[in-house]
Amino acid sequence: TDVFLILVFAAVTTATVLLYRKLVNPSFQQIKNNNWFHAPIFLLATAFLILPIRGSLDIGPMNTGTVFFHKKNPFANQSAINLFWNFGDSVTKSLEVESYPENFLNKDLTSTSFQSLYDSIATESVQIIKEKPNVLLILLESFTAKTIAVLGGIEGVTPNINELSKEGLLFENFYSSGSRTDQGLTTVLSAFPAQPKTSIITYTKKSESLPKLNHSFLKQGYSTSFIYGGDPNFANINSYLNMCMFDEIVTKYDFDSELSTSKWGIHDGPMFDFVYDKISSSQQPFFTTFLTLSSHEPFDVPMNSEFNSTEEEDMFLNSAHYTDEELGKFINKLKSTELWDNTLVIITADHGIRHPGNSKVYESVKFHIPMLWLGGALLAKDSVISKYASQTDIAATLLNQLNMDASEFKYSKNILSKDAKSFAFFDYNNGFGYLDDNSEVIFDLNNNELIHFKGDSSIITIGKSYLQTIYTDFNNR
Repeated sequence: TDVFLILVFAAVTTATVLLYRKLVNPSFQQIKNNNWFHAPIFLLATAFLILPIRGSLDIGPMNTGTVFFHKKNPFANQSAINLFWNFGDSVTKSLEVESYPENFLNKDLTSTSFQSLYDSIATESVQIIKEKPNVLLILLESFTAKTIAVLGGIEGVTPNINELSKEGLLFENFYSSGSRTDQGLTTVLSAFPAQPKTSIITYTKKSESLPKLNHSFLKQGYSTSFIYGGDPNFANINSYLNMCMFDEIVTKYDFDSELSTSKWGIHDGPMFDFVYDKISSSQQPFFTTFLTLSSHEPFDVPMNSEFNSTEEEDMFLNSAHYTDEELGKFINKLKSTELWDNTLVIITADHGIRHPGNSKVYESVKFHIPMLWLGGALLAKDSVISKYASQTDIAATLLNQLNMDASEFKYSKNILSKDAKSFAFFDYNNGFGYLDDNSEVIFDLNNNELIHFKGDSSIITIGKSYLQTIYTDFNNR
């Protein structure tokens, strides 16, 4: 196929050059010299070509996912991609340094150390969820444990989450895998860890090969949807969501433009109202994922709390307070319906953030995020899970509770299994962190050195084995 495409590309290029020389170039030869002031006019006109090249006036430029349109047929989406653009893009990417090192850690040691983390994942756990419930997964933009008092954060920022934590299952040592929304989506919905420097979601062929949590629910007859008040074309997210085969994908383009009052799209208040109406009329059981956006910079939310200065940190705290207030209203409204009785609500974040406190890019506190399970379908109330865990663990934990197969999610452990290992792994722009009940290590890949540890520094080998496993897996997809 590649040879055929190269031959077609060469033939079309040759024909284009010959036709240009025969039909177009003679006309140019007859053009007389123009006045000097024509030059800046044409220069200005050339500058405007950035618009069709970029393909969008929105936050994200045009990418492969822009033309993906079919929720169930991957072939239809691939057919929509311009053949020659796709070929050129493939050639360009093949020249880039995509591969991660295969010798970061000894192969045998990597296999042994990594597998030791998951030896006990098959252990049964206590059933705490009703059979075949509705599942609503809420991903809060840039939410951090530093704003949640019950997790050791600042008082008064998220009073609703603090109160709701008494009604459900709170995971107090829960960590994001990366630092970006695109990384958070593949970590939560595919249980594939974030990678230093790259994001697998931007590599369409690689992300297509990932397991998808939504597929598990589709197999069980669930109706499924993904709801986001922003632009899905940012960071190639749209192509990934279509690969997940959600029955319905709702974005800001499905609403009147007047509602898009923030830099990124529609604020969380109107979107929570929409989610309520949507799930109230959805075919049950349903699996719905909702990604918020108001707590993303520039934090310009339509309310003022006690954190109302123009300092960026206070603006972030105000935005988190706004989202918490809208979340509280939504949950209270849902509680008043029969739908609540058979619904599991999972509240977590797509990633953490440096605010408040301006955490360093590599500090574990920056990756500490909330996860709270609520709803009438939840049998456990006012409980705290102290085991260290990551976004990758949502898949196995949830699917095991629903008696669904989770074996394809190899980086995911069942947090509620008493024998599952207590650990979390995260990575930043070029380094990683690994922590468990007793120890924590942070490794800088630029200088190939351990830059922080507490407890037993020898666990760095486990962290390295985890990263090498991600490296190899990414390279082979």
